[in-house]
Amino acid sequence: MTQQDYLWKVDRAKRLSFEYYVLNRPSVSDEVFDGLVAQIEQAEQEHPEWTVADSPTQQVGSDLNGNGRRTIRHRTPMLSCQKAQTDNKSTNREKLEKWLKATEKAIGHKDFNYCLEWKFDGISCSLVYLNGDLISAATRGDHFKGQDITEHVMQMISVPHVLKRGTTYHDRVEVRGEVVCFKSTLPVLSDQDGKMYKDCRSAAAGLTNQAIVDPQCACLKFIPWELDAPLFSCNNSHSESLKLADFHNFTYGFNAQVVPAADHNQLFDMIEKMEACRDNQPFPVDGIVIKVDDKQLSASLGATEHHPKGSIAYKFAAAKTVSRVTRIEVTVGKTGRRTPVVHFESVMILGREVKKASLGSERMLEEMGVKRGDMVEVGLANDVRPTIYRVIESNTDCTDCTDMTDPLEGIDFEGADAEEEITDDVETAPAAPEVTAADLEAAVKACEERRRGIEQEAREKAVTGLELSQTGNKVTTDNVSPAESTEIAESSNKQSKALKIGAAIVGVLVIAVCGITALAASVFLAPVLVGAFKG
Repeated sequence: MTQQDYLWKVDRAKRLSFEYYVLNRPSVSDEVFDGLVAQIEQAEQEHPEWTVADSPTQQVGSDLNGNGRRTIRHRTPMLSCQKAQTDNKSTNREKLEKWLKATEKAIGHKDFNYCLEWKFDGISCSLVYLNGDLISAATRGDHFKGQDITEHVMQMISVPHVLKRGTTYHDRVEVRGEVVCFKSTLPVLSDQDGKMYKDCRSAAAGLTNQAIVDPQCACLKFIPWELDAPLFSCNNSHSESLKLADFHNFTYGFNAQVVPAADHNQLFDMIEKMEACRDNQPFPVDGIVIKVDDKQLSASLGATEHHPKGSIAYKFAAAKTVSRVTRIEVTVGKTGRRTPVVHFESVMILGREVKKASLGSERMLEEMGVKRGDMVEVGLANDVRPTIYRVIESNTDCTDCTDMTDPLEGIDFEGADAEEEITDDVETAPAAPEVTAADLEAAVKACEERRRGIEQEAREKAVTGLELSQTGNKVTTDNVSPAESTEIAESSNKQSKALKIGAAIVGVLVIAVCGITALAASVFLAPVLVGAFKG
């Protein structure tokens, strides 16, 4: 990879991050984005001098969109999480093994535990309680400050407004977690335009991002994954603090699993068990977060500007299969945006029938080189969104498509080519009747006679002081040619304008006469009134 390639990938990652966090319209799957970040990270490890400040490895993706809404500053930065993900040189397990060894080496021993919990696919959020009462809620934002969503969170049934009574409260308690949409709730939620949300994360992001609180926020859930209450006795253990959050009536769908650092086999066995039951969870999950359970040990490892070093996310591989492309269509939205949709032979993934997937843009279609007849790898990104990952086998049978070098050849365009539709209409329309010079002359004479009649009628009504009623001003157009109708309309408009001007002149004259009369009266009456007062 050259430095220019590296900079291009950083720029692309920034655009994709903006689509994901701000627009809430990701054009690629999480796996594609994570793979891009892995390539950037690998390049930075090999060439540290290339690293730029806005690299996705150096900063957190921000959901702040400059819409003028209030922001709340986090007391401590709300960082992201590093990922163990598949790239060209290592598998997820190998990268996780590398992190485990580095962590244990930095701590200096293995006499501690790891905590395993779900990696939720939702919106990260921080709740702050003061003396037991909920006072604020904010998104992760740019990790220093987040968007104020206090009113949205107040609507959520799963969030207690007051911590459980009968316990000792201290000045400030912060609970960080994830706002998620349950799978069973998704079909009944819709955005401001009445459109159904495509996946659970889009629903959580869309509802919390609205300026006016939507009552549908009550359907969202908040699941805690970190508790900051310094004086609580269990606060040094991450897993115990999660149990305390559960005690205070927070929803927590899965108790964190604790395994000893000395037994890596037990850790990977637990990962396999959790991955096997991922589909049974009521909320969307796309991996497992492994943390050093002792908070003091975890803090001693430090952090980058992007993530703490004491935790890592083990991403699940997306459920995939192979299918054959049957056709490609391009849909055109109201703004003119063209979106390729690839149709393929129906397949079953995670118990769901999948037969088409959007590629987001024509550029993506060209980059992937997908054509009709290709064998492609398809799956459900985040277990929800149909996605095409790559071409497995390119179609070389030229009887199936006209030009194998053009990826747009043979694509069905829906609402995109108006010229083609017009051409089809012209070809099937009957021929227009021929119009002769005599026909035109007769039409002109008829129109002129009708115009003179209308003008005469208008003059007669003006003389007698009668106004043209709406009915009288109507012109019957039955059996009148288009040319006559045009002349009649123009004549009527001229008459209407003339009457309006006349009425305006009369009004001005009336006002002027009234003014002069009033002035004369005042001049005549003034001496009389003065004499009366003197007398």
